[in-house]
Formats: sequence, structure tokens, C-alpha cells
Amino acid sequence: MTQEYLHTLEEEAVIREKQLAAVNRVTELGDQIALLDLRLHDVQAELDEAQGWLDEKQAALDETDRALADAEARLSQEQRRLRAQAIQAYVGGGTVPVPDLAAALKNAAAAEDVAKSQVYAEVVVIDRKELVQRVSVLRAQTEGLRNQADAERSIAAEARDEVASRHEELERTRAEQTAAQTEAYVAVLEQQKVGEEIETRRRDYELRYAEQVSESDSITSMLAAWQRSQPEAPATFGIFLNPIKNGKVVSSYGPRVHPIYNELKQHNGLDINGAMGEPMRASESGLVVLAEERGGYGLTVVIDHGNRLATLYGHMSRLDVKKGDLVARGQQIGAVGSTGLSTGPHCHWEVRLLGLPIDGRPYLNTIPER
Repeated sequence: MTQEYLHTLEEEAVIREKQLAAVNRVTELGDQIALLDLRLHDVQAELDEAQGWLDEKQAALDETDRALADAEARLSQEQRRLRAQAIQAYVGGGTVPVPDLAAALKNAAAAEDVAKSQVYAEVVVIDRKELVQRVSVLRAQTEGLRNQADAERSIAAEARDEVASRHEELERTRAEQTAAQTEAYVAVLEQQKVGEEIETRRRDYELRYAEQVSESDSITSMLAAWQRSQPEAPATFGIFLNPIKNGKVVSSYGPRVHPIYNELKQHNGLDINGAMGEPMRASESGLVVLAEERGGYGLTVVIDHGNRLATLYGHMSRLDVKKGDLVARGQQIGAVGSTGLSTGPHCHWEVRLLGLPIDGRPYLNTIPER
């Protein structure tokens, strides 16, 4: 029982440490996420500002494009007007076909018409040159502004893209941190569940241990009353046969320090290893005064050997004797088991003097048997 209890306490301590580590991890990730949220807020403000700047540059570029389109439209309109003027100058300037121009010049009236046509054509040409020059200057100025606006828009777009990239990276990191926090929180819940199960086991062990202590006290009272009239046992050592042939003591008699709470737990006997179903023998001849299931001891046999000495055998898988039987040294009284409060197959063996459990190791014969 004691080994299992200590093992359960160790398990509980380990799971509590894991749970604390997971809780700390959740808290740590929460702090990191909070910092990321602050950075995201700042970067979002930068992104909004960069997007606003880009929008302004795009609006300026759009306005420049409109101005350039207007200039192109004006140029096209003026070119159409000039073409119309040229046609008018040609048509309205005289009625003499070009092949007959030399003959017509001999006529004074015709010569005057030609002169007028040439003057009008010269005016049209000058007007057209001035218009073309104005439009060309306007186009050059507009294209210069457009190139500048386009360059500024490119700079603004690069700045916006750089901030957007940082924003996306922060968003990705935050998503990863959130996922990690969720995993850590799930681990907390899982470990909490395991911890609750282990705590339930521990409490069950403590309850059963308390029941075993109560059973031990009951057996003490019964044996004390039974052996009170017996003579005291002489001082002797190694008088009892090992209840399991060549069995080894794996847990000693005495108090055990609670590894977590520093409490002392008393182990009243020796735990001797043995396989499930292996024969369990009477350590000495005597009278069976108890053969039944006794709480944490499980299936139990108590043999009174006289001289106020008795031996107890616990956690048996079956009983081969009953109360009132006389047994001989080495007689099989049952089989190794794991009933009651037990971690696994073994023999819990006690020596009792006037009912009280004492350290049985000095009484146990440990010489190997053939």
C-alpha cells in the first residue's frame, strides 16, 4: 500500500508541475499576444497613414491624367479648327484653278484674289504655329507633372506595401501565438483532468490506508486480548520461515516520509515479492485466529504462535485455511495476490507482539532455501 501511495503522490507532483508549466505558458503567450496587439495597433495606424498618403498621390495622378487628357482634347480640337481654316482659305481665297494660275495673274481682279488668299493663308499658318506651340508647352508641363505624380505614387505604394508586409507578419505571428496558447490551454485542461483523477486515487488510498490502520488497531486489540495470558517470547532472531520461498524484502518496516507534504506514514510490516498465485506459507506452527477479508489488508490470515507472538499475511489471492485451524511451519495457507490496498502481487508480512506490530526483519530467516 505504501509504495503505491508514494507512487501516486509522485505522479500527482509531476502532473501538478506540468500543469503549472502549462498555465505559465498560457499566461506567457497571453502577454506576448497582448504586446502583439499593441504593435498591431501601431502598425495599423502606420498602414492607415501610408494608405492615405498613397490615396492622395493617386488622386493627384488622376488629376494630372485628366489635365493631360484635357490638353490632348484641346489640341485635337484646335487641329480640327486649323484644318477647317486651311480649307476655307483655299476654297474662299480664289476661284482660279491652280493650273491656270499664271494666266489668271494677268487678270487684275484674279491677281487681287490670289493676293488676298495668300495673306489669309499666312495668318492661318501663323495662328496654327502659335497654337501648336501653346499646346506643346502645355503637354510638356502636364507630362512632367504626371511623371512626378507617378513617381510620388510609386514611393507611396512602396511605403504602404512595406508597412502592409509588417502588418501581415504581425498578424501571422499573432495567429501562431494564439494557436499555441490554445494548445497550451488544452494541455492545462487535460492535465487538470489527469490531476483530478490522481487526486481521487490519492484520496482513495488515504481513505483505504485509514481503514487499514483501523483494521490494524482492531487486530491489535483482538490479539492482545487473546495473548494476554501467554508467557513473553524469549529474545531470539531468525525464527520465522520466509512466507514465500526465497522471497526478497522489497519494502521495510517503519515510517515513510511523505515526499510532497513531509508527513510520516507508518508501514507496519515487510513487503516480500512474489508472483501472483505463488504459495504463501505459515512462518511457524500455530493457531489460525483470523482468515478473512480485512479492508486494506485484503484477504488476510493471522496465526498465533504462542509466547505472545503472531504473524499476519495480507493481500492474498485466496485463503487455504480458516479460523480455528492448526497449521504447521511451512504449510501453505494461501496464495500471493494483490487484494486490498496493493500495488501488485506481493506478500505483506507482519510480526506482532502482544498484538502490536513490530519490525519483523530480525525474526525473518533469510538463509536461501534449496
